[in-house]
Amino acid sequence: MLNGVPGRWITCRRGLRQGDHLSPFLFIIVADVLQCLIRQATHNSELRHPVDDSLPCPVLQYADDTLILTKGDVHSMQVLKKILDNFSLATGLDINFHKSTFVPLNVDTHTAAAMADVLGCFLSSFPQTYLGLPLSPHKLRVSDYQPLLTSFDRYLAGWKARLLSSGGRLVLVNAVLGSLPIYYMSSILLPKTVRDMLDAKRRAFFWTGEEKCSGASCLVSWDRVCLSRGAGGLGVKNLEDANHCLLMKFVHKLHSPATLPWQCWFHSHSGPGLLATSDSYLAKLVLAVLPLYRTLTKVTLGDGASVSFWHDRWLLDSTLVDRFPALHSHSTDDMVTIRAVITDGLLPYLRPRLTRTAAAEHDVLASHLSQVTLTASHDVRLLATMNMQPFTSRGAYHLLHDSLIPSDVVRIWSTRLPAKVKFFAWLLYHGRLNTRAHLFHRNIKTHDESKCEYCVDTLETDVHIFVECPRAQAVWSRLRFVVHESTLRRPWNVTLPSLLPGAVKDDVMILIFWHIWKARNAKIFDHRDSSPTEVLRHISADIDAWSCRYRKLAVELHAWHEWIVTC
Repeated sequence: MLNGVPGRWITCRRGLRQGDHLSPFLFIIVADVLQCLIRQATHNSELRHPVDDSLPCPVLQYADDTLILTKGDVHSMQVLKKILDNFSLATGLDINFHKSTFVPLNVDTHTAAAMADVLGCFLSSFPQTYLGLPLSPHKLRVSDYQPLLTSFDRYLAGWKARLLSSGGRLVLVNAVLGSLPIYYMSSILLPKTVRDMLDAKRRAFFWTGEEKCSGASCLVSWDRVCLSRGAGGLGVKNLEDANHCLLMKFVHKLHSPATLPWQCWFHSHSGPGLLATSDSYLAKLVLAVLPLYRTLTKVTLGDGASVSFWHDRWLLDSTLVDRFPALHSHSTDDMVTIRAVITDGLLPYLRPRLTRTAAAEHDVLASHLSQVTLTASHDVRLLATMNMQPFTSRGAYHLLHDSLIPSDVVRIWSTRLPAKVKFFAWLLYHGRLNTRAHLFHRNIKTHDESKCEYCVDTLETDVHIFVECPRAQAVWSRLRFVVHESTLRRPWNVTLPSLLPGAVKDDVMILIFWHIWKARNAKIFDHRDSSPTEVLRHISADIDAWSCRYRKLAVELHAWHEWIVTC
């Protein structure tokens, strides 16, 4: 059409290719036509909203996935079929009704069959897959999460786990297996059974490379593995905490000014303090993560309209319910907002005849409230960190897991050694190396089978392997280092000659322990005896091979290399 005058039809020869910048705009233009047709039918009372007659029928569109909700009767299906046919004729987009599904809800069987015949769609039931997630008005079963479990199995089947070192498996667990369930966890609170099944697959792959493993194969508890590296763990994602932190974004958006339709809908159906009176799916999510969200955030007061007086952290760096428990026990409105208290005073929201303790707490709190001033701006919630960062799911997870007093085990991860050597040092730090004594304590080996290969009458503990065994002492003597039991798990505490630089001390000391351990394994599994000279030669060879990791510390590394070669 040119200047309002219809012209000849334009022949489309090639169309828009995938990735063309015009494609999203074209989709919006075409999708808006369907929205307008359904909105017009609602205005003419031909279609009705399934719950509220005053609202238009919801239409959710994403790429080629379209979800239309309407009243469940035959007449509505006839109108909808007519709208879809007109939309197809107007846009040239053919709708494949055989690939579409019709899902009735609270509709009798006879009427549902008649509605499906009108549309020409297959009659289906919940749960339905929409945007890759199971959609259902009912509680999802464990079997509904099978696509997620299958995705784990598909990746695990393609990996040659037995050919990977423990460090390599750790990288895959963190980078791949820890990321696969993120899309699900961003919208769904995974049941404990599903989380346990996913953890079982991750744990078995990490410790054994198999599909399943028993507790005897796990050298360290999974809870410790899931701690942050600064707290002494391996930084593997804790799925339960990650799930809660990802869902907190909904709670955080609900505390922001309501500009989106779903925010307005939720606020209209929720009670005070975001505690919804309905049993909707979103209300259950909010109820599950709201307490943890309030624990991890602080409030910068604005108008005080969205801040819980008792349960949010806005005063004295803690919640008032924790700081003034006796006074809170007299509260008549647990969800009262700060604006209401500042406007009306605190006494109207307390029961009369306060106890002596509650009266004393009231006087203290009243003195603090007298200094509170509200503004016309909105309340702002930030993560309760030292620098008060804006809320993100990632930041909330780190706040939940990062230790306030970091362990010195973090020095292992600051080295530039390969991952397998760092993992060995981590096990040594926790005293969880698979020594014969460790196997004996777990009833895997007998006492007679748990002796040192060189010292017949001595139990093979990690202290004996690295400190007491004559083979280890020979290595330390050649290096002129003195290693005690107290410095075994922290090699960086070993006293060294003043000639050696300290910049790469942690790296080289861990490497020496690593090769003493390899010499022990060669004796047990390959029946090959390694002399101290061979051990030192292997250490210097690895320093040469890994020198590319230390380009900025080449001088310091060379000094260590010369020391080891000349010993």
